[in-house]
Amino acid sequence: MAYTKRPFNPLSPYVNQVIVELNQANDNFDTLAKAFQNDDPTTFTVKRALQSDTALNADTALNADTVDGFHASQTPAPNTIPVSNSSGILEAGWLEGYFAKLYYQTGPSSSFITSNYTTYNICSITVPPQPVVPPRGYWYVLAYISPTHFGAYNTAAGAQDWEFRVVRQSDNYVFTIGYVFDYKSGHWLGRVGARGMGYLGNLNKNQSETYVLQLSQMGGTYSVTVFENWITFYIILI
Repeated sequence: MAYTKRPFNPLSPYVNQVIVELNQANDNFDTLAKAFQNDDPTTFTVKRALQSDTALNADTALNADTVDGFHASQTPAPNTIPVSNSSGILEAGWLEGYFAKLYYQTGPSSSFITSNYTTYNICSITVPPQPVVPPRGYWYVLAYISPTHFGAYNTAAGAQDWEFRVVRQSDNYVFTIGYVFDYKSGHWLGRVGARGMGYLGNLNKNQSETYVLQLSQMGGTYSVTVFENWITFYIILI
């Protein structure tokens, strides 16, 4: 349907001018009405708002600049309307507040054989990946190793000499968090398993920290084949 800007031309008369220009005005009213829900301007609801600066009471608003003065985005930011991703899920950063945050890292797909009084780096985690304001001005930091077998072909006669540690990289402070829970010696059936949890202090506002998981063999004339990707290291911020 045509839309005629300024259909009335009182200073340029022509034949049947009144009928022609009134019909153009009626066409304009019909065109404008179709922009509203049910073709009815009294609903005050716009069907579609394309390239609009603001969209109030719009049925849909594509590429609208703001809604009630706020921008929309899939990327978490202050004073921004959240939009889900292609899977219908909000990014985790939208859910800041009094929520625990969980980070984890599995060791690489490699193995090594332990030796006496030697410490091995398994993997590391930096938390949070970008500075986030914690709910109370700081985070409680917990480390966790779920019950898992980390070694096999154990030739040891005792199970007390392995230790999982976490090193706080900023000051090299060492926390012991893991202990042996499953042990069997013997070259073919030997195995060693561990689990553990520990408190790693606090993280202050807008602070990030890197924690390194280590495995130490504290003594004994034996060896264990350690499969690093059997070990998953968790950091929990509360």
